[in-house]
Amino acid sequence: MVRRPESRNPPEQARIDAIRGCSVELAEALDLADGFADLIRKQSTGTLSEWLTRGEVSPDPALRRFAEGIRSDEAAVQAAVPQKWSHGPGEGHGDRLKP
Repeated sequence: MVRRPESRNPPEQARIDAIRGCSVELAEALDLADGFADLIRKQSTGTLSEWLTRGEVSPDPALRRFAEGIRSDEAAVQAAVPQKWSHGPGEGHGDRLKP
């Protein structure tokens, strides 16, 4: 599920399609997860606010809590999402360098 849809191999995509077919709630949760990933990857035409509105009414309690948590600090997340820079490459190096 973490991979971009275009990077998934056929068995992975088949598994995700099977999960989507199990219930409407699962399909909606996967759609929300894909939508959030697209926002973070800057591949979405939607906005963070639109995603949060959808997430806050999700039948999935974990997604609702996630959306509510982001909403509580929406300004900071909104400021970070459009940035082209990432902390990813530097994560963990500080610990590695500590004596």
